[in-house]
Amino acid sequence: MDSFTHVFLGGCLGHLALGKRAGRKAIWWGALADTVPDLDIFSGFFVHPVDALLIHRGFTHSILFAVLFSFVGGIGLARLYKKEKIPWDSWCLVLALGIFSHLFIDSLTNYGTGLLEPFNGLRFSYATIFIADPTFTFPLLIAFFVLIFKRPTIKIKTLFSSSALFMSSLYLVFTFFNKVHFESYFKKQFDDQHIPVLSQRVAPSPFNNILWGVMGKTDSGYYSGYHSLFSKTDTVHFIFIPGHDVLAEPWKGQHEFELLRRFTQGYSCLNTGKDGMLYFNDLRDGVVKGWVEPFEGFNFSYPLVRDQKDSMHLIKANPWSRSGFNGMQELWKKMWGK
Repeated sequence: MDSFTHVFLGGCLGHLALGKRAGRKAIWWGALADTVPDLDIFSGFFVHPVDALLIHRGFTHSILFAVLFSFVGGIGLARLYKKEKIPWDSWCLVLALGIFSHLFIDSLTNYGTGLLEPFNGLRFSYATIFIADPTFTFPLLIAFFVLIFKRPTIKIKTLFSSSALFMSSLYLVFTFFNKVHFESYFKKQFDDQHIPVLSQRVAPSPFNNILWGVMGKTDSGYYSGYHSLFSKTDTVHFIFIPGHDVLAEPWKGQHEFELLRRFTQGYSCLNTGKDGMLYFNDLRDGVVKGWVEPFEGFNFSYPLVRDQKDSMHLIKANPWSRSGFNGMQELWKKMWGK
């Protein structure tokens, strides 16, 4: 999830765990613990961008790291605040709630989380919620701002934080039911339209859990489509995306190319852009404005060209800048079945 959501979530959990004894210190340390795993984004300053893709949400998002951080950090905080006479295991609980909630929430997004690093590179990705979802975040935001002010009583702060966690958790349950519903729905659509998909990847569209998209994998490419809970028609219009596997032959075995294929978890294709360059496309986040016709390219693309200054590596494009926030108005209309 986005960094703000992690801060709000960790702060609420920290208060419930130790707010009565440690005051606002529990809130801030809980918020910090929920943010620590994402410090791996700074790896981009020290390694090649393609390597950074797999470092992010890797070891710092693992169960091993979470246990070590909670244990060592708990002992450190007990010594730092020894005047409060709060035992180290209570501080461990604050940190553990923060960092483990981070791992759990991130594993529900489409990106994937390396829970078993460094022993296993498998990425856990259940794709029930988008990386930024205002409906999930808003109750936590309100509660967090109540918590950081001194005036409200502990009783009021506890009421706000527990209520926020309950509402956000209830929303997460809703996303799980949605996931099951749309997986079944898209599978039936493929069957009804006689499209022989080998597998499908279903995920919510940006900033909501009402409009969902699917990427169905076949022998020769992928079928992309969207459907809303409020759609007025039962039929999904699919766009076919050629895989162009033959274009990958010259790049097989190249370090960055193999990392990109591992990163996309089997959902990628190659195409030649308007600029004449060959692009590697991550299909997990769909296509640009996929809920609108016509097809306008991919949200995340990486050009397969050599950098003249560094013949060993591929150049990394800034993928998000290629799509930006285009199509938000159309997204809103599509959500409500228009």
